[in-house]
Amino acid sequence: MSNIDPETQKYYNDYFDLFNTDGWIRFVREMRDAKEQDEQTADTRCIGNDQWQYERGTKNMSRRVIGFEASIRDAYDQLNKPEEDLDLEWDNLGQL
Repeated sequence: MSNIDPETQKYYNDYFDLFNTDGWIRFVREMRDAKEQDEQTADTRCIGNDQWQYERGTKNMSRRVIGFEASIRDAYDQLNKPEEDLDLEWDNLGQL
């Protein structure tokens, strides 16, 4: 089982509770839809370099929000990996 301290476990549990709510699921879906719409219309909306740079920034932020759940789940999975698996991964890095 996990060697995660109770405070860290609560941190992740709070996020997992959030990710299971209808509101979070709807929010992420709408963020994806908005990002796709923005990408399809960027060429008509962004006529100058400043607008393109702003668009890039908002696109990066959207990507971070949309991928937030996956990054939290990945971090939690890494914390819960058995010590032997982590050692094996580290050993395999030397073979690259």
